[in-house]
Amino acid sequence: MPLNSVQQYVLGLVDGVRAIGITTPTQAYIKPEIYADAASAPQVYVWAAAMHESRKAMTSARPGYKKLLWRVSIWVHYIEDANAQNGYTDFPNLIDTLMEALRSTPLPAAITDSISGTS
Repeated sequence: MPLNSVQQYVLGLVDGVRAIGITTPTQAYIKPEIYADAASAPQVYVWAAAMHESRKAMTSARPGYKKLLWRVSIWVHYIEDANAQNGYTDFPNLIDTLMEALRSTPLPAAITDSISGTS
C-alpha cells in the first residue's frame, strides 16, 4: 500500500468533521499550510510517522506476500475562545469526535492509490 493512498484515506476521514461546540468543520491537510487560520476552523494535519514491512515466502507453487503497516500521526491545531461560556471543552470534544471518525471506519479498508492505481 503506497504512502500516498494511506494519507489520502485518513485525510478523507478527518476532513470536514463537525464537533459539538465548534461552528466550523475541520480543514484537513497532508501538506501543512503555513498560514492556516486555526482561529477560523480547526486545522488537522495528517502525516506518516513510520512504516513496518514484513514478507512471507511460500512454496514455489504459491506466491509469497508482503505486508506494509503504516503508522500515521495526526496533529490538531485549534484556538479556543478564552471567553467562551462552556470553558475549555471544545478541544477535547474535537479530539473525541476525530477519534470516533477514525474508530468507526471499517477495517480492513479497500484503498486504491489515486496516482499508481495500486491497492
